[in-house]
Amino acid sequence: MMEKLYIIKYTHIMTGTGKDETRTHYFEESQKAQFLAKYVALKEAWYCYNLEAYRADKVTKLDVDSLLDF
Repeated sequence: MMEKLYIIKYTHIMTGTGKDETRTHYFEESQKAQFLAKYVALKEAWYCYNLEAYRADKVTKLDVDSLLDF
């Protein structure tokens, strides 16, 4: 189980393709400095819009098999 998880989600302008792409980056608590650096860089980037940041205070492993049992 991870205690904190930082998430950056944004839309990346794909030049020359006519399509934009949604991208997501995940950072653990120990990577908080990298999270902040990436956020600041994306905030200034011309190719980025719809920039959002999230923090999950508790992340637990999901047992997908138990969800599949009906």
